[in-house]
Formats: sequence, C-alpha cells, structure tokens
Amino acid sequence: MSLQKSKLLDLVKRYKGKDETEKAAAEKEISQILLYPPGNLVDTIKLMLREDGYREISLGKGLIAFGDFAWQAIMQLGDETNDKDVGWAIAWAISAFTAVCTVDDYLKALTHANVHVRWSAAANISHFNEPRTVDPLLMLFHEPDVPEQLFNPYADNYHAKVRHCAAMSLRKLMNFAFDHIVMKLDDPSPLVRQAVADAFIETTDSRAVEPLLHLLDDSSAVVRKCALEALRTLTAGERDNDVLFHWLISQLHHENQWVQVYAVDPISKYGEDRIPSLLQIANDRDLDTQNFYTRYYALRALKGVIVNNSITNNNYRLLITALTDFVDSAVEHNHLVRMEAAYILAKIDGEDIVSLLLVAMKDDDPYVLQAVLEGIDKRPSSRALTALKALQEKWKDATDAEESRDLPVEDLKWGIIATIEKMSQNLEE
Repeated sequence: MSLQKSKLLDLVKRYKGKDETEKAAAEKEISQILLYPPGNLVDTIKLMLREDGYREISLGKGLIAFGDFAWQAIMQLGDETNDKDVGWAIAWAISAFTAVCTVDDYLKALTHANVHVRWSAAANISHFNEPRTVDPLLMLFHEPDVPEQLFNPYADNYHAKVRHCAAMSLRKLMNFAFDHIVMKLDDPSPLVRQAVADAFIETTDSRAVEPLLHLLDDSSAVVRKCALEALRTLTAGERDNDVLFHWLISQLHHENQWVQVYAVDPISKYGEDRIPSLLQIANDRDLDTQNFYTRYYALRALKGVIVNNSITNNNYRLLITALTDFVDSAVEHNHLVRMEAAYILAKIDGEDIVSLLLVAMKDDDPYVLQAVLEGIDKRPSSRALTALKALQEKWKDATDAEESRDLPVEDLKWGIIATIEKMSQNLEE
C-alpha cells in the first residue's frame, strides 16, 4: 500500500485546522495509517515538505501526528538538500515538534549537516529547559560564516542565524547558563564574543554588567555594539549607573566618529543630574585640537537629556551660562558647537531664550541659522520678526555659489521667508 502526497496533505491540513470535527476525523484516519504504515510514508512526507512546505508554513503542526515517521523524514530531507526554501520548510516543521520529540532528538539536530536544521533546533531547544543543552548551544557560537558572506554582505547568512538562535535560547536558560557563557568572553573568535553579548540581551541578571563592560573594550566594533545594546537593555531606568555612564562619556572622545554617534543616544536617557558632566566636556575648547567632534556630540547627548527630563532652575542657569558663549560666533569658533547650541535653545523654555537666539542670528554659518530658525519659529515676537527681516535683507543677494559645507543658500533663504510669513500671521492673530 502506498500513500499519495495529495492525500497526506489533505490529512495534515485537516489535523492542524480549527474545525474540531474535521480534526478528529483526520486523527482517526492517521491512526489507521500508522497501524500499517505504508512503505512510502517517509518519502511522501519529504515530497510534501519539498513541494508545499514553503507555502504552507504550519504543516509541522499537522505532521506531528505522524510522530517518528515525520521526524525521520525531516532529518532525511535535511541531509538531501541545501535548498533555501526547503530549508525554511524544514525549520518551520522542526519548531512544531517540541510537543512530541525529546530533548535528545533536538540535541542531535544541533549537529546536523544542514544549517536550517541547526538554527531551528537551536531556536527551539530551550523549550525543554534542560541544563545539558547549555554546552551544545555554546558550541554553536563557533559556527563559522561561509566564504561568500565575506564577499557579499547581503547574502543570506544562516550561519549567523545559528549563532543568534543559540544565543536566544541561552537567554531563556540564563539561570544555569550564566557561568558557562562568561567563560567564552575572551574567545579568540569575534563571532563567539558577539554571540556572548547577544546572549545577554534582555537579561535582568545584574551579574551580566561586568562581563558586558569587559566586551565594551573589545577589538571588534560589532562586539562592542552588541554589548552596548545588552547593557542598555539591562540598565534601562538605572540612571544612577555611573560605570556605564562614564564609559559612554569616554566614547565621546573616541577617534572613530561612528563610535561617538552610537554613544549619544544611551547618554541621552540619563537624568538631568548628568548635565554638569556634559557641559564640562562642551566647555573644554582645548578638545577641538584633539577631536573636533567631541564637544558637538556632547551637546547632542545633552539635547537628549534636556528633551527627556524636566530641568530644575539650577541646571537651567548652568545651561544658559554655557549657551550664551556657545551661540556667540565671536567667542565660539567651532561651528558645530554653535549649531547644536542653537538646536538646544529650541528645546528649552525660558525668558532668556529669545535673546540668545537673536545673538545666534548674527552668525554667518547657514547651518547655525537653520537651527536658529527652528527655535525662533516657536517664539513669535515683534523684535524676533524685525531681526528675521534684517536677516532676510542680509542674505537676499547670496547665491548657491557661496554655500557653506553643502547647504544650499537658497534653502536658508526660503526658510527665512517661511518663518517670517508664519510669525507675521501669528502676531496678527
């Protein structure tokens, strides 16, 4: 006796469906088939997965009714093909079998030759909550990238997926996996160290702070980024975390501008008590000779702190004192600092703000003036309107040939006109 694929597909669909009557009928038919299993049962299951598995992603929920026959078919199909679509069908089927297979079945699948079998087994083995799964999962951290990934970063990297799925499962096993994971901190492979950081993402275990701080000094930028992501999750709401804050501050001095950029957002999540520390950096003009961008990124982080907090009077006075110099081109020669200071003024409410914006309006840098327009636009007054008209007169004959750092002068001129029109309407109302 043989079993046709169409018949098998019909049974599987009915078994996994929502109609309880149909499911019961399909279950009865399947039990009859399993009493005298047809010789082609495994091959028919493989054929169905090959031809229909990618379109019918939940076939695995029906295949579990065939127990060992289906699992055997899935493993054999993994041996027979590396096709991507079939691989996904295999992976989806494996995810359903935790209900009927044992942890030993999944442990064996972790070492399967097919990458799709490995990543799906890695993603689902945490279901068993077994300590003996930790070491095999850690072994998957050593999964190498394929050579074509080195030449084409957009290629599907299922080997990276193996490492990531292993890390995700270890997150769920952290109560008995922590010490094992920490032992991989100084592994020679950056891929392994990245997986270590990945495993700590979403953990609430405070013991992870120290190893993650260790990874923040890693030679690999990818590892550092992953470790920072984990720390940001772990320390969310911990505004008194001085260790992490001081490390982030140190990154504002980094020679790599992208490292500086990445430090800005987590710093901005801290409380207003960090304002003096950021102003101290921004006030140090000697830094411009070492790294022209440090003070600028300190102010960007400061802007985030201001946006995310209510500012007390003491810190407001500190800000106004510093910003008075930052927006004055006669005092401050770093155009990026002047620009960011103007953007900060746009985020602060206070009686001093309009006066400082009017000082900044005397700047000759189009970028700074664009920032000024954002702030002055929200504070209509007759003196601001007069200053805007004077600014319009000053720039009316300027052309794109005089543009500064790729900002077209025409954009600035149109911005001035739009701000004047809006402010005039607001004052008339």
